[in-house]
Amino acid sequence: MASDAPTGMETPSESTISLSLSGDDDEALTRYWNGLADGATIIEPLTKAPCGDTFGTLTDRFRVTWLVDISGSTS
Repeated sequence: MASDAPTGMETPSESTISLSLSGDDDEALTRYWNGLADGATIIEPLTKAPCGDTFGTLTDRFRVTWLVDISGSTS
């Protein structure tokens, strides 16, 4: 998934591209996060959100912003 900034929304200075990784494979998505975090600027640490998902945002060393969302338990 990719997203853009709607008209009138301030464009981040770090990047003009945002990419999202999401799913329920906690181990794989955490591994991706850790790899992307090397040399990155952490915007929001990968932590459990009130909705039950684990979520984090960072801008990697290539100035690409990543959103990682690990689905919480549905039970």
